[in-house]
Amino acid sequence: MLTLFGVAGGAAMLPGQVALQAVQEGQTAVLVDKTTAVGATGAIAVFFGILFAMRPRELVYFIALWLGVFLVYSLLIINLMV
Repeated sequence: MLTLFGVAGGAAMLPGQVALQAVQEGQTAVLVDKTTAVGATGAIAVFFGILFAMRPRELVYFIALWLGVFLVYSLLIINLMV
């Protein structure tokens, strides 16, 4: 559910081109298309969510699922707050 809210928010609020990394002063940002970035980070979370649902005892799938959720929200924070 967290991933779906993050993906929906990202699709609605982010500009057309987004940065995947926060940039320091004097650096130039590498920009990618919004749909590619939101889709890729959302797909990671959904993929590992399905794997964890099929095999709930696998700790690796659980950690990768939360990493995917973190990536979705870090994309939002990097592009909306900074």
